[in-house]
Amino acid sequence: GHECDEVIYDLHSLQHQWAEENDAWTSDSGDWRLNILLQQIDKFRPDVIYMQDIYSMPIYIRRRIRDIIPSLKKVAIYKGFPGRANELVDVDIMFSGVPSIHQSHIDEGIRSELLYHSFDPKILDYLQARWGKDIERIHPFVFIGYSGFGGLGSMHINRYRMLRELIEKTDLLTWVTEEADLKNPNLKPEELPLRLMYPSRALMSCFGLDMHTLLSSAKVVFNKHTEGVTNEVGNMRLFESTGLGTCLLTDTGANMRDLFEADKEIVTYSSLEECIEKANYLREHDDVRQEIAKAGQARTLRDHNLPKRCEIVSEALQALFD
Repeated sequence: GHECDEVIYDLHSLQHQWAEENDAWTSDSGDWRLNILLQQIDKFRPDVIYMQDIYSMPIYIRRRIRDIIPSLKKVAIYKGFPGRANELVDVDIMFSGVPSIHQSHIDEGIRSELLYHSFDPKILDYLQARWGKDIERIHPFVFIGYSGFGGLGSMHINRYRMLRELIEKTDLLTWVTEEADLKNPNLKPEELPLRLMYPSRALMSCFGLDMHTLLSSAKVVFNKHTEGVTNEVGNMRLFESTGLGTCLLTDTGANMRDLFEADKEIVTYSSLEECIEKANYLREHDDVRQEIAKAGQARTLRDHNLPKRCEIVSEALQALFD
């Protein structure tokens, strides 16, 4: 029921198209992302700006944004990683991705709402329209995402090393994002990109419906959370995989019981050895795997769907004006 505009501020083609259609000033020199974004906010004249991370807008701009855009009344930010609370003293509300971040900001006097990721059920319709049939599950064991090698963050080293072990010891097939020319400084010299070490088992990652198609073609999807959040879970892969009806094999955390029932809706592991053992078991017991996958999908479509998360956001934002 709200009038909303969504901006993908770092998508060059989309943003420059908007700039051209709206006679906005732009240049590829300097920070074109911020330049176009500020012009969009000025044109949209929103009451509320909701930022999906704390880095897309520099803090010195964000703290002056209400002076720059007089129509703006409230600022909301989503945060999925720990960080310094004093970065957010100017924010009206935080949407926090896991309970520890949620509680830490409350303790710092920042208004916070717990908001897990979710799955958009419309993706199932898009896949049906694209393929016209159910996607055959042809891949026994799959991982799609950031391998932990490269400049996309240093909090996935355990994932990188676990993926290497799983490629060596199971039939895991991966589609990975890596930056070979920007090595994580915490890795050893002999630790190389998975796509160089295992070119037939580590392929170039993909996104959008291509990614959802691959997840749908898997019997089991592997998941490993970042080390940035200790003993908690809540990444996108939890909801994407289960929402697509794929059996998920994932690490666990103290809040897992709030999201899924272990070994009934998803399968959990607490060590590499247990992960390998359960991956082999699921490969050999199709009936068990299918039952867990079906239960996991039902749970996600019922409790972790995007419209339910939107209700949380809507109610929290409206409460700011009460």
